[in-house]
Amino acid sequence: MSLLVGLGFLLLPPRHRLPAFVYLPAVLLVLWPLTAFLPAAWFAMPAWRQILTRDLGLSLPGTIAPQPWLTIESWLLLALGLSWLVYATSLLMTSRTRWNLARFYVTGAGLLAGLAILCALAKQPLPFWHAAQHFGFFPNRNQMGDWLALAALLIPALLYEDWGRHRLLTMWWLLVLGVIGTALVMNYSRAGILLFFVGSTLFLLWISLMRRWTGRLMIGLAIAISMVTLFLLFGGETRDRLQRMAQPSDEPRYSRLAIQRDALALKQASPWTGVGLGNFNAVFPFARDMSRSEARILHPESDWVWLIAEAGWGAWVVAVIGCALVLGLHFPMEHGTARTVRLAAGIAVLGFAAHGLVDVSAHRLGTFLPVCLFVLLLIHPRYLEPASSGLRFGFRWLGLVWCLVGVFFIWSWYSPQLLPASAGVIRAKQSADAALAKGDSSTALSVLNQALDWAPLDWELYYRRATAQLVSNPTNARLDFWRARTLEPDSSLLPKQEGLLWLNLSPIATLTAWNEALRRDRHNVTELYSELLQHGGNVPTVREGLKNIALNRPDFFLVFTSGLAPGEFREMRMRMLARDPQLATFSVAQQQQFFRSWSDKEGLASFVEVVQSVSAWRKAAAPYLARRLAEQGAYAQAYALLHATRSDPVYPQLNTGGSLEALQARALQRPDDFANAYILARMHLAASHYTAALEVIRSTTQQKGCPVYFFHLQAEIAARLGLWEEAWKSLLREEAGHR
Repeated sequence: MSLLVGLGFLLLPPRHRLPAFVYLPAVLLVLWPLTAFLPAAWFAMPAWRQILTRDLGLSLPGTIAPQPWLTIESWLLLALGLSWLVYATSLLMTSRTRWNLARFYVTGAGLLAGLAILCALAKQPLPFWHAAQHFGFFPNRNQMGDWLALAALLIPALLYEDWGRHRLLTMWWLLVLGVIGTALVMNYSRAGILLFFVGSTLFLLWISLMRRWTGRLMIGLAIAISMVTLFLLFGGETRDRLQRMAQPSDEPRYSRLAIQRDALALKQASPWTGVGLGNFNAVFPFARDMSRSEARILHPESDWVWLIAEAGWGAWVVAVIGCALVLGLHFPMEHGTARTVRLAAGIAVLGFAAHGLVDVSAHRLGTFLPVCLFVLLLIHPRYLEPASSGLRFGFRWLGLVWCLVGVFFIWSWYSPQLLPASAGVIRAKQSADAALAKGDSSTALSVLNQALDWAPLDWELYYRRATAQLVSNPTNARLDFWRARTLEPDSSLLPKQEGLLWLNLSPIATLTAWNEALRRDRHNVTELYSELLQHGGNVPTVREGLKNIALNRPDFFLVFTSGLAPGEFREMRMRMLARDPQLATFSVAQQQQFFRSWSDKEGLASFVEVVQSVSAWRKAAAPYLARRLAEQGAYAQAYALLHATRSDPVYPQLNTGGSLEALQARALQRPDDFANAYILARMHLAASHYTAALEVIRSTTQQKGCPVYFFHLQAEIAARLGLWEEAWKSLLREEAGHR
C-alpha cells in the first residue's frame, strides 16, 4: 500500500489545496506521537516499567516507548494514512464527477458484497481473504460491517438523484441495496446494521428539511420501512444479537467499557505522550483490572481510546479538532454542488467517527482509506485553491519516501537478513521454531536475541528462548519462562505448556508452572487439574505435589481420588478428614460424590460406621445409609430414608378419557404404549385399585425405553401395599435411570 501511495504522489501530485489551517491538525497529529521518543527519565516511571526493569531485569530503551522500533513502524503507517487523506482532499471534483465516483464506488462495493455472499454460501473463501467468521475480506467482522454500511449510506443519495430519471439505474441501486443489506445480515455485525439504519434515518430527516421533495421522501421512507421489516423477519442471528444487547445477562463477561476503562489507566504516568504507538498490546496486561480474563486484548475496542493510550491526550485533542474541521468543510449546502451525495458522505464520515468509539476501524488501512473518499465527496468546492509548485514538489518528495518505505516493508519479508520491523519479529519466531525442530538451539537463540532487541516485550520470544535453553542453561530458561508469564499474566495455557516442557527435566519447575496455571484458569479449573494429573501422574514428585494441591480443594480432591486403589484412597480420606472433619468446605453434591467413592472403595459397612457418628453428614449420606439398611433386610426403613431424599418426578398431563375396558385392551395389544399404560394406572389408583395399578406398572417397566417416572410410581404403590423390597428396588431403578 505504501508503494502504491508513493507512486500516486510521484506521478500525480495534487493540483489543488485546502486552506492551510485545515492541514495543521494533520501535521500535528503526525508529529505528536513522536513525543514517545522523549527520555523516559523526564516523566514519572509507570508501575509496569518498574516491574519490567526491576523485577524481570529487562534492559529497556531510555525512551518513553518501550519498543521504539515498533513505534517507528506504527508511526509510518499513521503518517501514510494521514498523507493519503490530505492528498485525497486536494482533488477538485465537479458535481458530475462526484456523482460518477459515488456510483462507481457503490457498484464496486455491491459486487464485492455479492462475491462475499457467494463465497459464504459455497463455504469456500478466496485464498487471500482472511475473515475470522468466514465472511468477507476483513479479519474483524465489525470492520467488514463498517465498510459495508458506509457504502450503503451512499445508496439513498443515488436513489434520490436517479429516481424518475434513470429507471435502469434506479432498479440497479435497489438491487445493490438488497445485496449489501443481505451481506450486512450475514456478516453478523451489530455495528454495521446500526450504522446503516441510523445513518439512513439521519439522511431522510435532513433531506426532508433541505429539499421539498415530498414524493421522493415518502418513497424513501417506504424503502426504509421495508428494509427494517425484512431485517426483523430474516435478520436471524444478527437480529438476535441486537436484541441481546438490551437484555441483562448473568454470565460473567468483560465488556468494551471495562476494557476501555482499563486502557485509559495507562495514561496515568504519561497522559500527554501515551505509551508509544504499537505498544498497547504489550503494556495493557499490566493495567487490566476490570477486564481481566484469559483472553489477550489486542486493542481497547475503540479507536479513540487506543489513540489516547498510545499517543496521549494531546493527539486526541488534535484528532477531534481535525474531525470538526473536516465536517465543517461540508457547508454550505448550496444547490448545484452535488449536495445530496455530499450529505450522504458527511453522514458516513460522522458515522465512521462515532463507530470509532466502540471499535477500531480507523486502525486498519482497508477501512480508513475508503473514508478518505467520503471526505473528498463531502468537501465544498469553494474551499479548494490551486496548489503551489512548492506543494507539488513536496508531495513528489514524499512520494519517493513512501516508495522507499514500501520497498523496505516488502524487503523485510523476503530479505535473507532479519530487519527491525514487525515482519522481522514474525520471521524470527518462524526461524526459531524451524531451528528448534531440528535441534539447533544455537541458531534459535541467535535469531531470538536479535528479535528481542526490537520487541523486548514480546512474551512469545522469551518463551521460545526459554525452550531453546531448557537443557543447556536451565537457570536462564526459568528466568525467561518467568518473563513470559509476567508479560502474559492471564493465560493458563502458557504455564501449562511450560510445565509439560519441564516434566522430565525438573518436576519442581513443573509444579511451579502448573500451580500458576491452576491459579489463572477461569473457565474449568477442575478439567485442567484432571488433564495435568493425566500428564504428570506417573512422575512421583509431580504426583505428590498434585496430591497436596488436591487436599486444599474439594473439586481437585474428588478428581484425584476417583482413580485410587482402596488403600491409597483410605490414606487420602483420612488426611482430608484430619483437615476438615465436618467436610464443611464440600458442597452437598461434592459430599455425595465423596461418599459414593468411599462406599465403593472401602465397603459400605466401613462407610456407614463412620458416617453415623457425624450428624452433619446424614443428609448427603442418606442414600448410602439406606443401602446398608437394605443389606440388613430392613427394606421399609431403607425405603423411607431414600424416599425422603427424592423429589417427585414431573408426571405427564394426559387426557384420561376412554373406558377402562378400552384402555386394558390397548395395554394388552401395545404394552409399550406408555401413555396408555399411565392413564390406565391412574384410573386404577383413582378407584383405589392399588394391586391392579401395580400390575399395569410392573408390565410397563419391563418394556424397553420405559420412562423413569414409572419406577417412582411403582415404588410408591408398592410401599402403600407393604411390598417394601419391591418399593426399595424400584427406587434404585429410578436412580439408575437418571444417571
